[in-house]
Amino acid sequence: MTGPGDITRDGIFEKLARAQSTPAKTIRIWLGEPMGLSAPVCVDLTPSADRTMSVIGDDAANVGVLTSTAAALATLGVGRSTASPDHADHADQGAQAGHADHADAITLIDFTPVDHRYTAVHAELGAVLPGLRRWSATHCLERIESLADLVRKRHADDAYTMTSIADCRVLILNGLHRCRELDSSPKGYGAAGVGVPLSHLLEQGSEVGVFVIATIDRNGLRRVHRDILNQFGIVLTRRYSDSFDDRVSALIGRPTARLRDGQAVLVDDGSQTRLRPYGIPPPGWLKAFGETLP
Repeated sequence: MTGPGDITRDGIFEKLARAQSTPAKTIRIWLGEPMGLSAPVCVDLTPSADRTMSVIGDDAANVGVLTSTAAALATLGVGRSTASPDHADHADQGAQAGHADHADAITLIDFTPVDHRYTAVHAELGAVLPGLRRWSATHCLERIESLADLVRKRHADDAYTMTSIADCRVLILNGLHRCRELDSSPKGYGAAGVGVPLSHLLEQGSEVGVFVIATIDRNGLRRVHRDILNQFGIVLTRRYSDSFDDRVSALIGRPTARLRDGQAVLVDDGSQTRLRPYGIPPPGWLKAFGETLP
């Protein structure tokens, strides 16, 4: 089969939501339809090393993954709490970085230009995830540094244990290749900028329940340094042309040339799964799905 997976087909996501039975400390993200007769494909984000995910494809494909991720988080109750007046949308401001982290379960930083965004999808993300915090690219360093500080505090506390998904934080970086200052190593002498705290999140964040999910355009990989790309433990990628396949092959350890339109390969902990990631649902679906949840 070709073409993207259909998140609305036969009410599959509603069924998955009702049947949700993941462990208390696990965030299960449903990504798409299997290539065979098995269950829908998912990844589990747990408080352990290398549980960060990069999603590589064009903007439309990446936004499809973004919507299924949002719906999966909503089924677990992550980001369903309504924002308080002190934690308003940060699209145009970042001065409130010192507010309590418990109110910021999900942070979305969108690096894509306004004219490239799927505005209907972004509007509905707030409906299915009322507690979603949006930060502009201008203030991204502020927010990423605050999450890196949280990771340091958790690691420094020998008694800290993530007891439930209520303790988790999810950072979604849409269009990471458009973020400035990521083309150089965050580990080099005099390294500075966004790459430094981001590298810390990727290296140590998931062990204490701070997870990073980043989307990257297939043609923008060269703008992100290998020292950052190689820190993602989970990779979901589409088919690459020969001119770029060497970079992806190096990243995931295998080629993508056999993938067809709408297909992707998920590489997680050394295992490979082919799937058809969910595409962007029809307008109104995310909002309507959110209304079925507690």
